[in-house]
Amino acid sequence: MKNVLFCWVGHADLVGMNSNQTKGIRELAESTTGKKALEQSSDGPVKVALSQRPFDRVILLWSYADRRLIPEFKHYLNFDAEIYPDFLENPSDYTAVYKTAETVLKKLNINLAAEKIFYLLSPGTPAMAAVLLLLGKTKYPGAFLQTYQNALKEVSLPFNLSLEVIPDLLHKSDSVIQSISATEQMDCDEGIIGTGPAMKNIINQAAHAALYDVPVLLTGESGSGKEMFARTIWRNSRRKDKPFEAINCAALPGNLLESELFGHEKGAFTGAMTKRAGAFARANGGTLFLDEIGECSPELQAKLLRVLQPLPNKPITCREFYPVGSDKPVRSDVRIIAATNRDLLSMIEAHSFREDLYYRLAVISLRIPPLREHKEDIPKLAEAFLKKGNEEFRKGIPFYQDKFFSEETIKFLMQARWKGNIRELRNAVLQGIVMADGPEIMPETINLSSAFISDELENRATENYDLDSAKLELEETFVKRALTAANGNKTQAARLLKFSNYQRLDALIKKLRKLGKLA
Repeated sequence: MKNVLFCWVGHADLVGMNSNQTKGIRELAESTTGKKALEQSSDGPVKVALSQRPFDRVILLWSYADRRLIPEFKHYLNFDAEIYPDFLENPSDYTAVYKTAETVLKKLNINLAAEKIFYLLSPGTPAMAAVLLLLGKTKYPGAFLQTYQNALKEVSLPFNLSLEVIPDLLHKSDSVIQSISATEQMDCDEGIIGTGPAMKNIINQAAHAALYDVPVLLTGESGSGKEMFARTIWRNSRRKDKPFEAINCAALPGNLLESELFGHEKGAFTGAMTKRAGAFARANGGTLFLDEIGECSPELQAKLLRVLQPLPNKPITCREFYPVGSDKPVRSDVRIIAATNRDLLSMIEAHSFREDLYYRLAVISLRIPPLREHKEDIPKLAEAFLKKGNEEFRKGIPFYQDKFFSEETIKFLMQARWKGNIRELRNAVLQGIVMADGPEIMPETINLSSAFISDELENRATENYDLDSAKLELEETFVKRALTAANGNKTQAARLLKFSNYQRLDALIKKLRKLGKLA
């Protein structure tokens, strides 16, 4: 059996490395750890562990922002360690620490039958050690090591979380179970980031929804991330290892949509050359996502209502339906998640959507906020999309150079309206990657001029037909925002406004100042 060492790289490790390095490396280590003076002659915990026990693999988690020390640290260890960098703003944040460690362990896909994991608890913060204990006693079983005074010893922990602690919790109230399970430690799509109250609240609600197999209705504007939340709920549910089927109810006409949902028999209609299973059958044991549910015809609504009708003495996820052209019922175990950007309650009043179907779908109803309601998430969202884009393009384009945002670009993105929400932001980031001449993405590579028209200005435009006045307000709005995004740099602001030269902007500023529109 192969031995695998898994742990964090802590300050003590960099301190130990520092003692044998050049002045430049020492200064970089001091800057990385935030300590001005590093005086330690002994090795750090990782080095001590490697010197006293043989390991076939060494997996290290690097939580520092500066990655330049990684090659030097591997050289210091004298071992080809696998180092996974993921900057943690707060290394004592249990949620962030847990998510980082579990993500790496999941990615490694360690064969526990052929590899034994040894968790080294000494490096890092108490939160880091606690998370390794939790993972090593539950999802990724292993042994525990600790260093003390340059000695390595195995730590014996005579308890089993999964057998002793968790069953006891299950006897407590349902609210306690929910509070433990519904955390932000979910496996989320890269487009689901919550630093503000609006997103933190909806992520918490989604975590609760993931626990139970009841239907969920997701509402929100186009591009707000409804499908991302649907997939996140599925990935964090007990059905995560079973199929996830997504059907866009607006993409197909009624007869084809019925066939896509329920399947069909051979010869059921023109073109049905073979028997075909529908989404309900394909999703057996898993989750079916019905996007744009508000676009279903009345006829299909009635059939969906019948399928969602609970069967006597059967689980709530047991569905019975008839494939097109068949008189024999088929059963499937399917959890339903639906989504719409329409106001279904208004549609109910207008008799265009069935009230009984709505209440079958909306056992749990989650409103996904538009991006303008959580603009504080834009920088991290943009960075997440940028990271994914860099990874994809790096694989397919020879000599590809990773891109990064300038400070002006982040400010630029924060100013936009994002009527297309997260989808529009993702597209804007991809545009920046593709159009940037060098590694730095500048604001002028992202064409979002129309997105800068304020809601207030748009509302006034519907009430006021004075074109000259509207043009003046528009000029004022664009110039102010361009100057803000460019930190007052007129040359940069001129580029943002797509002006061919600086003089045009200067003349416009003079005009606005004369009219009292600019200070």
